[in-house]
Amino acid sequence: MQRSPASPPGLTERISRPVVVALRFVFFLLIFYLLLSIAAGLLIPGQELGRYALVTEPGQSCRDLERALEEFNLNQVDYRVIPAEMAELAGEFEDGNLCWLEIAGIPAEGVGDAAAPLYDAALEKTAGTVSMERAYEPRYGRVESIAIWLLAVLLALVAVARPRKKAGAEDE
Repeated sequence: MQRSPASPPGLTERISRPVVVALRFVFFLLIFYLLLSIAAGLLIPGQELGRYALVTEPGQSCRDLERALEEFNLNQVDYRVIPAEMAELAGEFEDGNLCWLEIAGIPAEGVGDAAAPLYDAALEKTAGTVSMERAYEPRYGRVESIAIWLLAVLLALVAVARPRKKAGAEDE
């Protein structure tokens, strides 16, 4: 039994259409984000970082440590020293600052020959390493991920808003 064209749509039809459109949008958004992220990783790969949590000597800031390490960067390795939040790592530190030493291009098996002088100098000038982790940083940082999300949203909107042919329209 079919409804007459003049009768208003039922409650189920009024609710299901926006839900179906929203689900299609989310589906296309996630698909496009995944594909664009893979493409960005292949076409403009980022770099691996070795992140070392260091506790500076009392009264020494992270900026002071970065300036002190410049003379030991013999092989011109990309590195930076940034302050870390105390909440990032559990533990109490007496008068020292908790800093991340990030060295680019760290191989999987260790610090590597190019970064060894810099790493050794960092250990000598601080109270020692608290922890170490590996991280991946996109080539263009947060800007890259924001651009991928925006492009994925745009493509998903285009895919959802695209008019589809009705099966009944082809038969006429």
